[in-house]
Amino acid sequence: MQSFVGVGPFCTTLAPMSTTECAIIENKCLARGAIIMQKLVMENAKSYASRVIDALGGTTSVAKEIDSPKSTVHSWRVNGIPSSRLSHLKLLAWSKRIDLPEQDIGNE
Repeated sequence: MQSFVGVGPFCTTLAPMSTTECAIIENKCLARGAIIMQKLVMENAKSYASRVIDALGGTTSVAKEIDSPKSTVHSWRVNGIPSSRLSHLKLLAWSKRIDLPEQDIGNE
């Protein structure tokens, strides 16, 4: 039996356990860490999408400009702006001489 302290800040246990149990917990901890990182990247993308939409005048204004439903533009605040649409929004901003916020590191 051995004790397992965990991987990083994601999980910790000091209970005696076998090597197999340690490996199972380690894999779970690594998976949990990957999920946390993915969520952080998505939150970062969401905030960037919201800043872009707000800079262009908000959901309704962007929807009218690109001839799309408001629900589509609103969904970008939740899911991030698809790269092809982001290119269109950048062109829209350029044509209206609007400075868009800087894109965060990790977003494409």
